[in-house]
Amino acid sequence: MSTDISKTTRKYAYQLIVIQSGVVLLVAIVFLMWHGVVAGKSALYGGLAWVIPSLGFARWVFAKTSPRATKQIMVNFMLAECAKLILAGVLFVVIAKYASVVYLPLVAGFAAALVAVWVAPLVLMKTWVNT
Repeated sequence: MSTDISKTTRKYAYQLIVIQSGVVLLVAIVFLMWHGVVAGKSALYGGLAWVIPSLGFARWVFAKTSPRATKQIMVNFMLAECAKLILAGVLFVVIAKYASVVYLPLVAGFAAALVAVWVAPLVLMKTWVNT
């Protein structure tokens, strides 16, 4: 039973990352169409600055899924969250400083990735409850 729960939870986490990636791609395409290649690339980079750490977070948290490893799961969750926030901040600063980007699309891509993670569970709640 607990293995089924951990597999289901893992599936939901990766679904959120896929949705997050889709939203970032959509925002990048919009900037690409209306403001050019540099703006589209900037939005994509901004979104990836959050999506990549989120993917790392999911992989780290679900590395141990044994029901007897509850304490280890909580420790992994806290460490992964800290690492995700630090990595996202570092990636954002490195991209902003060293890549040839436009700042508004960069921030918009980053914000879109953040908002997607907050809104997607509300949208998908019906789907998840019915499975």
